[in-house]
Amino acid sequence: MKKYPCRCKKCGARKTFTFQPDTYRKPKKCSCGGEYRVDWYRKKVENKKQKCLCDGYWFPHRKGSKWCVHYKGELEEEDYTFRF
Repeated sequence: MKKYPCRCKKCGARKTFTFQPDTYRKPKKCSCGGEYRVDWYRKKVENKKQKCLCDGYWFPHRKGSKWCVHYKGELEEEDYTFRF
């Protein structure tokens, strides 16, 4: 499901909507009275975070996390005892 990070046109407050704010029948209003607009910069930056689906974790995670297959560092003995 897509999410749309938005900002208030008046005060700059942030809120995330399921649909674009201009598609709602009743326009979404901020507590200050301003309307929301899609923050395209924030949408672009948040979508750049790559999700990895390797076998290191059982859920989608950031590529290069500690137990990810793509991790470039070395794991120590303490890491294994903590995890297992």
